[in-house]
Amino acid sequence: MDTSRSNATDDLHAVQRLLLGVLFAAAGWLHSGTAAAQPAPPSIEVVHFWESGGERAALDVVQHTFESQGGVWKDRMTKGNDASRKIVLDRIVAGYPPAAMQWHAGSDLRDIVEMGAVHDINDVAMPDGWAKTVPKLVMDRITYQGKVYLAPIGIHAENWFWSNSRVLADAGLKVPSSWAEFLKMAPVLEKRGIVPLAIGGGDWEAEILFNAILVSTVGKDAFRRLLDTNDLSVLRSPQAVEAFRILGQVSRHVGTSYRKHSWSDATAEVIAGRAATQLMGDWAKGEFLKAGMTPGKQFDCHLAPGNADLYQLVIDAFAFPVVNNPAKHVWQSKLARTMVDPSVQVRFSQLKGSIPVRNDVDVSKLDKCARLGMQVVGKPENQALPPSMRLQFNVRAAMLALVGQFFHEGNISPEQAAERLAQVFSQRNANMAAR
Repeated sequence: MDTSRSNATDDLHAVQRLLLGVLFAAAGWLHSGTAAAQPAPPSIEVVHFWESGGERAALDVVQHTFESQGGVWKDRMTKGNDASRKIVLDRIVAGYPPAAMQWHAGSDLRDIVEMGAVHDINDVAMPDGWAKTVPKLVMDRITYQGKVYLAPIGIHAENWFWSNSRVLADAGLKVPSSWAEFLKMAPVLEKRGIVPLAIGGGDWEAEILFNAILVSTVGKDAFRRLLDTNDLSVLRSPQAVEAFRILGQVSRHVGTSYRKHSWSDATAEVIAGRAATQLMGDWAKGEFLKAGMTPGKQFDCHLAPGNADLYQLVIDAFAFPVVNNPAKHVWQSKLARTMVDPSVQVRFSQLKGSIPVRNDVDVSKLDKCARLGMQVVGKPENQALPPSMRLQFNVRAAMLALVGQFFHEGNISPEQAAERLAQVFSQRNANMAAR
């Protein structure tokens, strides 16, 4: 046997095995390197102004669901609606917009669309059949010129009336069905050291209180006519003057330190039993629930006095600014789909206090207040969009200033306030004509 040849052959095989090992190792390294080189999902920065406990818990449902699908959520909370809008609009103009921004489905959708600031999301809304599952009033507010631009996440009503059940029972009182009843019960509560109506110091809180009172004096049809057609005769009626008179009377029963409070501070006063009632949108319900209270037991919910058959809708939604990164746009669409997902809608509403934007969800999973809301809003004649959803920015700002001044200062008469508000709305006519 030629051992020298055999040894040479063995050496050659050893070298071949070594080379193959190196090649396989390199191939494996290249394969793993290729996998590692796959682009990670882009972060989706979400700008919002939900900072209370109930609001944050509800938004967590959306965030966690989105992240479970592989999305990367970058949270950006701001202080209030106005601050949020300024931040996102400034960033859009500067060229580095967030990927998603909270935006009420109001009259200014047209503005951000026409300035080219936001993507449409027809790629989600059309195949998912939103037109069949989302109420027409909502679809109308999220659509412009045939394209959907907003992902609706919840329907609130501004005109809910919350009460601490124990406080009222201890005083031998029931939830008032009229403002006259409220004004009669207020001194009884004050003698017991209880604030009759908790409210925060924002002008917008005085405005939603006024809107509810106005409905009770002019009626829901006239209220809707004012907002839908700008019928100024509604504001120049004795009933509108009466609404301001009642607002002035109610303002004397809100405690002495309310100007220092936010709406959630006011809710906390009702939860603690230091105040009996609060008129506030159903986002307040999330605070009661977070405090471990049950509707119909520790607290109760009714539509405001004189508002039993009218739902003043506030539509929470998100818009998606134009981005140059195609991958980011894909994840914007995935976030929009997540927000309107039926299971997300139910879980979000349970925590937020809102009702779902879809009409095909299982209402048995909703609480007493939400089921009442679904029942009322289910009839189109009971639906109305309040000033916050209908007025252009400048008109709404003027209304807020006027109503706030009347409520906080009381230095003009109800007659003067009603006429000045009619003049504010006359500017809306000019704006509408210009468009």
